[in-house]
Order: sequence, then structure tokens, then C-alpha cells
Amino acid sequence: MNIEVGLTKCFFCGKDKDIIMNTRLTKQAADEIKKINGKVIDTEPCNECKELMKQGVMLISCKDGDMHYRTGKMAVVKDEAIRRMLENDKDLLKQVLEKRFCIIEDTAWNMLGLPNGGNNE
Repeated sequence: MNIEVGLTKCFFCGKDKDIIMNTRLTKQAADEIKKINGKVIDTEPCNECKELMKQGVMLISCKDGDMHYRTGKMAVVKDEAIRRMLENDKDLLKQVLEKRFCIIEDTAWNMLGLPNGGNNE
């Protein structure tokens, strides 16, 4: 039988998110489930990240010059602080407040004085 079950990851925090299942019971569908098991498949936040995003904007730190390499640091900043930070770029401000997250380089993270989580790079 071609039964396959997988577990996806949250785009934001990387924790377990959704259980997915091969409901078609075909080998091709089972192979697809195997491929996406343990991976991010969408940008819909997990329940925990949704709650954090209600409190403010989630900032995610990335390596300087490489937005695909995350450092593992995350912080939630109140909307008012984001408005002050981005007051000179109304388009970016609107987008960040709408999306509820922003990926920033580690240098900017440190300039803002955000917590390093024990990481002193």
C-alpha cells in the first residue's frame, strides 16, 4: 500500500507545523509526501508564530549579505517601534506591517540592540 505521512516545518521558527498525508494512495503521491517531509512548504505561520505576530512584527536575523542564511535569532517588536524605524520608507513600512515579519541582516540586528540569544558573533 502507498500510505505516507509527513510533518512540515514553519517558515518562521522552523518548528514542526502540519501533518500531511497521502490521501490519494498512489505511489507518486506517496513519493511527493516523502520529498516534503521535514521541509517548509508555505509561508503560513504556525499557531505559535501567529500569536507572536499579533503582538508585533517578527524580526528574523540573517547573515550579512546572505538573506537565505538565518542566524537563528528572532524577536518580536511592537508596531510602534517598527513605525519609528521605517518612518522614512512608507512603502517598506506598509509591507512589513502587513506581512508581520521582516528578515534583517545581523549587523542591523546588533545596531538595534536586539538580543543575541547567547550568540556573540
